[in-house]
Amino acid sequence: MSVRTYLSWTLGALAAALAAGGCTKKSSSPAGGAPAHQPARASTDSLPRADWPTRIVVFDRRGGPPTTATFTYASDAPCKLPVTLHEHGVVGCPSTIEVIGIDRVARRTEYRYDAEHHLVAEDKNEYAWDGDAVTDSGASYHAFSDPGGANLWLGHDDAMAVFQVKDGHLLARYHFEQEAPDKPIAVGEPAVTLTWSARRLETIETDSTKGYVEYADTAAPHPEETAAREREAKDHDAAALATFTSVPRADWPCTRVATQPDGSAIVDTFSYGAQDSCTIGSDAMISGLVGCPTEYHHEEKPPGGGTPSAWTVTVRYDGPRMIGAQQSFLWRYDGLATPTYDTTFTRTPTGVSMQAEGGSVELAVSAGHPTAMTMTAPSHLTSTLTWKGTRLIGIERAAGANDPDAVSVSFTYDCKPPK
Repeated sequence: MSVRTYLSWTLGALAAALAAGGCTKKSSSPAGGAPAHQPARASTDSLPRADWPTRIVVFDRRGGPPTTATFTYASDAPCKLPVTLHEHGVVGCPSTIEVIGIDRVARRTEYRYDAEHHLVAEDKNEYAWDGDAVTDSGASYHAFSDPGGANLWLGHDDAMAVFQVKDGHLLARYHFEQEAPDKPIAVGEPAVTLTWSARRLETIETDSTKGYVEYADTAAPHPEETAAREREAKDHDAAALATFTSVPRADWPCTRVATQPDGSAIVDTFSYGAQDSCTIGSDAMISGLVGCPTEYHHEEKPPGGGTPSAWTVTVRYDGPRMIGAQQSFLWRYDGLATPTYDTTFTRTPTGVSMQAEGGSVELAVSAGHPTAMTMTAPSHLTSTLTWKGTRLIGIERAAGANDPDAVSVSFTYDCKPPK
């Protein structure tokens, strides 16, 4: 494990596939030619104003707090939409959708309309209209029917997808193969499935996520949140041992220097703002993030005097909680930190044991600080933190069987205040 990998270590990888995101484009049309298209059938009318969503709450099936998508509307006027946008919850006529994921970073998508109230742009993705016939960035939709004629299927001219539509509502998106020039066929289970009540879009699901569509007259805890809070209540006291308060401001380091025997090094120079205290998870603490920097200058020096590389890392917060630097730091509903959302916590005589799929870690805690970390699965790895009161002096990482290079981390203190 390299110095860089060590400083960004967590208990396990977290793949956050938290929203379905349209089609995967390819450079050419499907082999065999395109079926005769009926582009007008790819459009639909917006639902009545009372059935426009206010928010979608998307849960990862592996756990953790949800991603949220909040809708705003500049007008109550109805509009014409590409029916494929139902996949994103666009059943009304939004002006913006703001998505906030587990990293707590807000990402906005803007929607624009023409004078006839056709939706013509979703950020950089543009739609062209000929009356009520729509094309997507110059590529056409091609309509065909299933054998029973119950559903309309839309193949896209330049995308590996087929959309199942009934009564103007998108029901599912599939990947497809080309069966014949006039009939692409869906493959396997749907990539995205939409569930409708008699009047509204209710859920949007993928293999890894489930999104609940909320409205102005609906508000209730979702089953995933209720179950997660119940699980967290069972190990709350143990999990609290792996969440820390930053050390006093006088003991915030100026620099963190990690070195390996081959001479390679990483030097991080911290900058601090007005924040005097923050809450930090164990994965950040054991890497030496013990204060509340706003950013740090990160410089990597290769062995043998090669050319170093450098960039600035912004440290992100959600209120008092440190939520990201070079990687994201995760938090539970109960306000406690967790290396992964499937981690369970158990008290030990010296601190806390953290168990997750593919990872097992023992964390020793003394006087409110982590003093040692031992990973027992999938490989053996031990780090020892040396403290002088509330000042972190150094971190020594003992080499494991699969990682022959040790890492030493030192710190400097008593920074000069910025001019």
